[in-house]
Amino acid sequence: MEEIYKWCPSCNKEEIANEKEPKIVYGGSDGFGQPVRFSECECGKVYGWLNIGFYRDKTEINDGFKSYLRQRIKHYSRG
Repeated sequence: MEEIYKWCPSCNKEEIANEKEPKIVYGGSDGFGQPVRFSECECGKVYGWLNIGFYRDKTEINDGFKSYLRQRIKHYSRG
């Protein structure tokens, strides 16, 4: 299981979950070389997700950090 942050730019659904990695539709990278991946959302569009276990010992997972993650997802989103 992986700890992942998921956010859909289309329906704005946000979640932190411990689960298997979802099926990947396409991917990108954040500023630290961590992959930003995209999977199909329930709304019919795609949501972006990152494995946040990498960040746990580097920063607190708070609203400001989640905002950073949403910016990375939005940057690589194909709409």
